[in-house]
Amino acid sequence: MPSWKLMRYSATRDTWHCGQRLQMDHEAPRNQTDKGFCMGYHYQDRKRHIHNSNMVGASVLARTAKHTGNREYLMAAKGAMEYSCGRQLPNGAWLYGESPANHWIDNFHTDTTSTAQMLHRLLRRQEYEGALKKGLDFYKRNFFEESGRPKYYHDRTYPVDSQCASQAIDTLAKCSELDAPSLELG
Repeated sequence: MPSWKLMRYSATRDTWHCGQRLQMDHEAPRNQTDKGFCMGYHYQDRKRHIHNSNMVGASVLARTAKHTGNREYLMAAKGAMEYSCGRQLPNGAWLYGESPANHWIDNFHTDTTSTAQMLHRLLRRQEYEGALKKGLDFYKRNFFEESGRPKYYHDRTYPVDSQCASQAIDTLAKCSELDAPSLELG
């Protein structure tokens, strides 16, 4: 279910939006592993293991479960979180993806991952809080210049990109509940 339908349901409690195509959520492409699974971007995406799409998918499933009471969605969200949290690097970062061609660390995919974790945390899933704190610490230490300007990659600024700035505002505001100094960055 797209996030806009969840937001509309949250605001209106109109079950028509929440009931439409819920079955597609548990049919999301999943790459099963020994520790959780990774959801792909689309139904043909069964080979790539991309963390931000996986964690955003987990967030959508968890929020849908909150509104519908569907335990299957919550368990699917947990499986996806186990996959990505189990692959967090020791420094707190996540690679964009697990294949060698996807071994980079960029701003907006990293903070989309943190935002998805934050949304999952708000559903009272405390077992991921350590990974969230570690990821947020890495993000704050590595993705901003002293002036506060967001960097595109963890190890270099360019290209300067508006999506990095807008996602940074969103992520730091959402994570300020867990880490109040996030709002003071820059």
